[in-house]
Amino acid sequence: MALTTAALQSTQLIEGRLGYMAVAFDAFSGTGVDQLTAGSAFECASTVYYASALESIDSTATLAGLGAGTWVYVYFNPATSQLYCSGSAPAFSTSKIGWYLAASPTHRCIYIFYKVGAGNYTNKTIPVTQGYGIRVDGLSCTIGANADRTLTFASDASIMWDESEDAFVINKDFNYLKAKYGRKITGQWTVAGIMKTQNDFFDTLSPYVPITGDWILFHGIIYYSGAPYTALSLKRISSTEININVAYSDGTLTTLRGQDGLATNIADTFTFYW
Repeated sequence: MALTTAALQSTQLIEGRLGYMAVAFDAFSGTGVDQLTAGSAFECASTVYYASALESIDSTATLAGLGAGTWVYVYFNPATSQLYCSGSAPAFSTSKIGWYLAASPTHRCIYIFYKVGAGNYTNKTIPVTQGYGIRVDGLSCTIGANADRTLTFASDASIMWDESEDAFVINKDFNYLKAKYGRKITGQWTVAGIMKTQNDFFDTLSPYVPITGDWILFHGIIYYSGAPYTALSLKRISSTEININVAYSDGTLTTLRGQDGLATNIADTFTFYW
């Protein structure tokens, strides 16, 4: 329902707390659209307001009209006692101790999120204090428990935490990466006396080079046609093929292929590390 003075009321309990904000949103850990939760309270225009029930953040039905790939800012309008969505970013006011809309200086921003597309909202942030939890110098940061979260820069660079994979995903190359103890082994595959096919190689190793053109360092020994070869690297060739680049003892280079669905035997004895 629309935010009204009946549902969002001034309270004397914390009156006078300039910049006060203690709010929560019901879909904060997910990607759905949020509502302000009952019990939330914040100061705006020298009055503290209190939510007695779930309240819409989109009283003006603006959210649907904002394009995909847009930062959305949720403001409170004290003249209407309603929350509404806007594509206009706030600025921090040191006199009001809060984030306010420059064009409407009594409208306080209490929530920020990124619209990936309709029904898909990420990087949810509550702008509590100066320089915290809000876009600052082109940087956006949201930290949430047990959920995917992305650190997005003003350029097209980002660092994503993928909760399901329990790993970071970085969309740009490293110029230099300092490791205190050197590069650690992240995987191992050892087989002795059990013949493995091209399909076995593809199914086991392709998750480590998921995108066509990806390369990783790949170490170990494989006995191919009875001769020992040293593994050098692993490369994704296509959606159905990977290559293991190996070297014979005389330095001769060759490639062993892993092909999705292909039953051709490759080797029955090897140990790989990556």
